[in-house]
Parts: sequence; structure tokens; C-alpha cells
Amino acid sequence: MRALTLLALPAVVLLATVAGAQERSADDLFQEATQLFARGETKAACDKFAASYKLDASPGTLFNMAVCHEKDSRLWQARAEFLDFADRAIKVHKPEAAQPALQHLTSIEAHLPRVQLAFPDRANVTSILVDGAALEPEAWKKPFPVDGARSDHAIEFRGPGGASETRKVTTGAEGSVTKVDVPALAAGAGGAVDTGGGGAAVVSPAPVAAGHADHTVAYVVGGAGVVALAVGGVFGGLTFSEKGSAQNACTGGSASNHTCSSVTAANNAQSAHTTAETYSWVSTIGLGVGVVAVGVGVALLFAGGKEAPPPSSVGLHLVPTMGPNGGGAVLSGAF
Repeated sequence: MRALTLLALPAVVLLATVAGAQERSADDLFQEATQLFARGETKAACDKFAASYKLDASPGTLFNMAVCHEKDSRLWQARAEFLDFADRAIKVHKPEAAQPALQHLTSIEAHLPRVQLAFPDRANVTSILVDGAALEPEAWKKPFPVDGARSDHAIEFRGPGGASETRKVTTGAEGSVTKVDVPALAAGAGGAVDTGGGGAAVVSPAPVAAGHADHTVAYVVGGAGVVALAVGGVFGGLTFSEKGSAQNACTGGSASNHTCSSVTAANNAQSAHTTAETYSWVSTIGLGVGVVAVGVGVALLFAGGKEAPPPSSVGLHLVPTMGPNGGGAVLSGAF
């Protein structure tokens, strides 16, 4: 056990020594970079700052490296580093520390060439990539900077359903603005896509076939009218039947104005007479509703043009009901 402990000690010391050497190496590289930058050896200084940052990614080294790249006219690289520095400062709730980086960014972007996208009235672009990097939607409507070290750029426009188109763009000198027309890509399923003036895609609903809804309503209303007419006719026949029963219950006619042979006969005649009146009321309502519904259905059908009848799954049923105080009808349907 002791032998193993003694063997392990040199390894621990060696690891500590290596770590210490890396820390000193990052600091040494930083100091060397600072001296080179002061002597005007900008490119060599930038390389030293980058090597130091690789070993120890401290915010101070990142800021100095960005300043060095800006001085060396590597503006696009310096811009990315200043953005990184400002983002890190804001994330740790130190916005004041981000101000120097933001000032450098303003100066850099004034010297970079920019691109202005021109959107058509109706566009279906859902994402944009500039030289392979995604362009945030909030930057779509204003001129955005591109790498000034290269004059040719690729802007890819993507839309719904996998539609895409790439435009090759040649930018001008620093500070110039190149206008690029945004293409109208083929819309995918579900209708057209509109940017709505804010860069975010808004999907418009797909149009519904004209006249289909009107025809469906016409057949439903007309069908209900036919059923109501049939019910009215049935209850009309029942009315005459009950009136006949009332007349037969008492000699010479109904119980209201003729003499009946017994109290039971009089009660039967009165009951038949009341039922006949109820049936007559249901018949009148059914016929009236039927005539109106058929008329409305025909009017809707001719107003919407010809179309095949709706599916058989659409159906209406008018069910007569009776109770101790009268009768009626219930309209039910399945769609």
C-alpha cells in the first residue's frame, strides 16, 4: 500500500506542474502579445493573443484580441469577438462592461459593406442564411453587414415545404449598401405565406371550394321541409280519423252539441275531439314549416349553382311527440 502511495505522488506533482505551466504560458503569451502590439507588430500580436485565449478564455484576452484584429483590418473577425465579449458581459449582468465593445462594433460596422433585402408584397421566406450563417429575423428589414474581406456572398432563402433559392451577391466597397430582391418561393401545402411586414411568416388558410357550404345548407333545409310536409300530411289524416271517432261515440255527432247514451260515451267523444284538435295543430305547423323550408332550400340551391347532392351521412328527422297537454314535433339530424 505504501509503495502505491509513493508511486502516485509523482503523478500528482507532475499534473500540478503541468497545470501551473499552462497558466504561466497563457499569461506569458498575453504579455508577449501586449509588447508586440505596442511595437506595431500587429499580426504577430494577434497570433499571441489567440494562443493565450486558447489556453485561458478570459474576457480581458478576448477584448484585446478583438482590438488587435480590428487594428489588423480583420474587421469581420473582430466584429464576432466584440459581439461575444458584449454578450458575455450582459449575461453576467454587467452592461456597463459591454459598452466599450459596442462602441467598437459601431465603428466596425460603419466600414463593412452591407446588404439591404427588398421583400415583395407577398413573400414566403421562413429563414435566411448568409454565407452559411443564419440571419436573425430582426435583421431582415434593415441593412446588415457582411464580411468585407470577400466581395462575393451567397444568400440562401428558404420557404415552406423545403423550397429554397440561393442568390449570389457581389458587394461593393466598405460602407456601401447592395440591394437584393427576395425571391417569391413556391408555397407549400396549407396556403400562401405572408411576412406580414415584420419578417415572421404568417400562414393564410387554404381557400374553401366556392358554393359547397351553400349547397349543403340548401339540401339540409330542403330535406327538412320535405319531412315536415310529410308529417303534416300524416297528422292531417289522423285529425280526420279522430273526428270520426268523436262522432261515432255519441249518436248524431260530437259530444259538444249532441246527446250521448252514457257518461263513458261522452268522455270518449270528448277525448277523441281533443286529440283531433291537437293533431290538427301539429298538421298545420308541419305543413307551414315544410312549405317555407322547401322554398328556402330551392332558393339557396339556385343561388349557389348546380352541385352533386351531399353525402348520405347528412340526414334530418322530424319526430312527432305527444303529451298530456298536447303534442308537437322534434327536429333531429346527423352530419
